[in-house]
Amino acid sequence: ELRARWSDTPIWPGRLVAETWAAVRDADRLLTLRNTRSWPAGVWEFGGAGEYLGHSGGGGVGYGPGAMVGGALAARDRGQLGVAIVGDGDLLMASGALWTATHYKIPMLVVVNDNSSFYNDEPHQAHVARHRGRPEENSWIGMRIGDPAIDIAGLAASYGCAAHGTVEDPEKLPAVLRAATADAVDGAVAVVHVRTARH
Repeated sequence: ELRARWSDTPIWPGRLVAETWAAVRDADRLLTLRNTRSWPAGVWEFGGAGEYLGHSGGGGVGYGPGAMVGGALAARDRGQLGVAIVGDGDLLMASGALWTATHYKIPMLVVVNDNSSFYNDEPHQAHVARHRGRPEENSWIGMRIGDPAIDIAGLAASYGCAAHGTVEDPEKLPAVLRAATADAVDGAVAVVHVRTARH
């Protein structure tokens, strides 16, 4: 599936994960956060304990910002680079966590998987609509984030982050991720804003 969808535009979340892995694989890192729904199996290699913080367990939107900063703080103190892949809806629930990271000099790489939706409930709402004989095409209501689209890179820059993006061309993703990783290794809170497909 990764090969089949590699050149998709908007960027397929599986490619986002693969390109992020390629950018950080040689760093001593702690994956503090990842998108559970869009995680392609077999792409990110875990060598053992201490390389991934784990997920919220409840699937709630808004867990990510605090978890990624707290995890990056622990990673910093262990000599590791904190790395997070966070959804746009999740980040927007508590984006002030980016300020906390910059204020307290907690370096990390934050890759924003921006599918312009809170999304966690869209498939469920479509399922319920089918069950109740209602139109599935309304499942986006209350979930989509747009009109206007949010400039997450601009938001991150306002908190003092090294902001990269908005990336929409999949071929530009590797270079942007390498540059952001270098910024994070040098001590910045580096945020990469990437527009992705919803599924």
